[in-house]
Amino acid sequence: MVNGGFIFQVFNKMSYSRKNILQTWVLDIFSDHPVPFIYKFAFAIVCISLIILTIYSNTFDYSWQLDDMPNIVENSHIHLTDISWEGLKDSFYSDQRSPGVLYRPVSCLSFALNYYLGGLDPFGYHLVNILVHIFAAIFLFLFIFHSCNLPSLEDKYSSKSFHIAILATILWAVNPIQIQAVTYIVQRMASMAGMFFMLSMLLYLKGRTSEDIFKRIIYYSAFVLSSLLALGSKENAITLPFCILLYDIQFLQGGGQLSLKQRAWRSLALVSISTVVALFCLYFIYGNISSLMAGYNIRPFSMSQRLMSEPRVIWFYISLLIYPISSRFSIAHSFQISESLCYPLTTIISILSIIFVVIFLLCLSRKHPFLSFCFLFFFINHVVESTILPLELIFEQRNYIPSMLFFVPISIGLIRLKDLCGFSNSKIRYAVSAFIIFLLIGLGHATFMRNFAWKDPEALWLDAAEKAPEQFRVHHNLGNSYQKKGHWEKAVHEYEKALNSPVIQRKDEIAKTYYNLGNLYKELSDYENSEFFYLRAIDVRPELSPALCNLASLYAKRGDSEKADEFLKKAFAADPGNSIVNLNMGDYFLKEGDYEKAIKHLLAALKNKSIEGKALYKLGAIYKEMGLLGKAVIYLKRALVAEPYNLTPHLYLTLIYLDTGDQSNLLKEVDILVEFMANDETVFEHVMDFFVAQVDESGDMQHSSGNMSDIIIKQGSKNPKFLAMWKNR
Repeated sequence: MVNGGFIFQVFNKMSYSRKNILQTWVLDIFSDHPVPFIYKFAFAIVCISLIILTIYSNTFDYSWQLDDMPNIVENSHIHLTDISWEGLKDSFYSDQRSPGVLYRPVSCLSFALNYYLGGLDPFGYHLVNILVHIFAAIFLFLFIFHSCNLPSLEDKYSSKSFHIAILATILWAVNPIQIQAVTYIVQRMASMAGMFFMLSMLLYLKGRTSEDIFKRIIYYSAFVLSSLLALGSKENAITLPFCILLYDIQFLQGGGQLSLKQRAWRSLALVSISTVVALFCLYFIYGNISSLMAGYNIRPFSMSQRLMSEPRVIWFYISLLIYPISSRFSIAHSFQISESLCYPLTTIISILSIIFVVIFLLCLSRKHPFLSFCFLFFFINHVVESTILPLELIFEQRNYIPSMLFFVPISIGLIRLKDLCGFSNSKIRYAVSAFIIFLLIGLGHATFMRNFAWKDPEALWLDAAEKAPEQFRVHHNLGNSYQKKGHWEKAVHEYEKALNSPVIQRKDEIAKTYYNLGNLYKELSDYENSEFFYLRAIDVRPELSPALCNLASLYAKRGDSEKADEFLKKAFAADPGNSIVNLNMGDYFLKEGDYEKAIKHLLAALKNKSIEGKALYKLGAIYKEMGLLGKAVIYLKRALVAEPYNLTPHLYLTLIYLDTGDQSNLLKEVDILVEFMANDETVFEHVMDFFVAQVDESGDMQHSSGNMSDIIIKQGSKNPKFLAMWKNR
């Protein structure tokens, strides 16, 4: 965090003349005196950057959360290891639920580059998220500033354009509602879309108002590129053409002078063009627009219920923007589904009030086009995520783009109030100025404190459990965080709460709780309960491949090979691209002696970095059995890169070097084995048993066990711990 005391000390140590220059410079910037824009712009950048860095300074070491896991941590498409076209292109298709489908390529590429530079250390990801938020705020500041200086608006706002722009920008940037788009790593998708969205608006404005043809070409070219980047970050940027056209009509075509009939016809044309563009983009992204609606099959609400509920959600979003205290924010909100227009009663009230407000804003557009546009911008940008799409009802990050201009009218009102009070009473003017300062400090403090709830999954879901105790997901995720820490009793308690919770987000999400309970009891070696919960999980979701796979492992341990094979094949049929399923299929064919099929499945398993080491050493073992020793060594060494402390690749390398007579490498491997064996009696026994097993299979005692025993004893004679274990064996 930025140390305010240190900054104060530095300021105190300045010479009087330097302090006077600094104070004069700052006062000139905030006064009505003509100051070169470059100075104001520089001040705005420094001010915005320092404020955002300060309020998000406690988030750099925060852990992964919720959708971060499947989208980044466990997503092999994101795990870029070299800068190549194939690696970069792979990140464009990173949605594991839809292989081969383009998925938010700009955002996913940024995650891939993060991984390339820093692996899975959250620091780099948080840093990029904060930088994206800073750039989004800078583009927003420039857009508001230049808009205030348009010919159609300059009479009203030009003299206060800097004040309006910087106040509106900071009010937006420090509001706690932006946390989910900044601190929640995977929601960089929302903030990047917002950054490029606002850059596109700015570039269009500059291109539209530029008189130099060459500059116009540059601005428009950059506008097209930025628009594509916005859409490639997240699909909700699809509203950009609508906003651009409305902006053009309102401010660049003399919208304030148009009659009601003219505005109606232009609005109709605007809606038509934007709808065509939106449908084209959706078709390009998804191929089949109707398939989007299939999501309602798993939701606890219908399309009509969602359409009735969302107006209430929008008013709730507005209340969060206006009254943003930390206690009102959560990753999960309790929100009743509207079952009819009159139940709950607020449904019809919310719908009618939004219709009234939109009509009022359209009527207001003639006299106050800027105020009208800023609030219409909010409603327009909620059309994608707050209407027909089968998404969950409410998430705070959905306000990142819609709220960008929300504070412009509020800033105009505060600045005018300050100026009006200044004519009659300077004390009131100072009071209004003090209120603005304390408002910004209060918002920043609220954001800083709210960020602590995002420190780790346990903190996040404990916070959510206080605010939405009736939600299934809250207790499931809290139980999952306890399970990962080994707090078994707490985990079971939360899972039981989840199973008894009345509010769900997906009809089949209960399957994940059963699956987690199956894993929990498997860890406790309670295989009977483990089997019971895995079976319950596949009753709810027959295609849940991890549960099918784990059932196959349980039956294999019992010696029931017929059932084990049956469930393993079901797992592969349900999810043929799943890396863990392919690892198990590779094991299955390895035992069957079908090396070609085993290799095929193990190569498919390499896509998952978390199991890459296991797949690699199994491939090495297969190539050893096939007599392809050169290939075997390559894969075994790759396995050691993936898992440096895995003993098994060393054992196989030892056998290969023994067979090939490579004495130098053999002794190196034996030295490593001796080090492992000297520090752990269990490892000692495991190594000796491994070589005995090799003897049993080959029948060549002298070549394997006898010779290896002599070599190990000879190399281990320098290690007292090893010698003691050998004598006691």
